[in-house]
Amino acid sequence: MSLIRKFLFKNKKHINGLIHVGANVGQEVPMYFEITNSNIYLFEPLDSAFETLKDKYGNLQNVKLYNFGLGSKNQEININVTQSNFGSSSSVLKPTGHKKYFPEINFETVESIKIKKYTDVPDIYANFLLIDVQGYELEVIKGFEDKLKNFKFIITEISSK
Repeated sequence: MSLIRKFLFKNKKHINGLIHVGANVGQEVPMYFEITNSNIYLFEPLDSAFETLKDKYGNLQNVKLYNFGLGSKNQEININVTQSNFGSSSSVLKPTGHKKYFPEINFETVESIKIKKYTDVPDIYANFLLIDVQGYELEVIKGFEDKLKNFKFIITEISSK
């Protein structure tokens, strides 16, 4: 059982809504369904991954989908896209160390994406935040401003390399 799964199950009675920033194609969503009946908010800026999210979860009332990323300011920026691993290694940061440690991952294209500050996204009620944005975590957190205090749990996935 993954560390995130263990943590979620241990604290599930305290979770009243879950945000996943960098949801990709929703690989973790079935696990979220096991843990909470609360709303699940999925943020994914890549169009191809977002289309998969829509196909899989777009008709569910407790799943809210957002086709943009979160960051410290509202803007359009470029993201380096990888087609391998369902695009989950795609990053707005230049892929330097990633290529060294994961040479099998290639960044084939660049896509323009929208980024919004969390404070500008209305009607979200959650106290659990999971961030998986390939090195852009600090920018995401900055965009929460004073609303960050509303979260009881924050998990961010980072590389140790």
